[in-house]
Amino acid sequence: MTPPLKRTFGMFILIVGLVFYAAGVVKLSSMFLPIHWLVDLVYYVIAGVAWVVPAGLLLKWAARGREDDEDDDIY
Repeated sequence: MTPPLKRTFGMFILIVGLVFYAAGVVKLSSMFLPIHWLVDLVYYVIAGVAWVVPAGLLLKWAARGREDDEDDDIY
């Protein structure tokens, strides 16, 4: 897969994935969490940070090979 296509595909997957992730977080909270406001707070803090690791791995994958392309342009 060429680097520009890889980056475009990665961004598309990231945007679609975040939409589904957010919908899942809200759906789970509406089913299980109207217990106490502190439990809701902890849940949303964890859920709000949990997407960073998979998104970072996806962006790292999409950017892989980019350094090789920049080196080829110099010569």
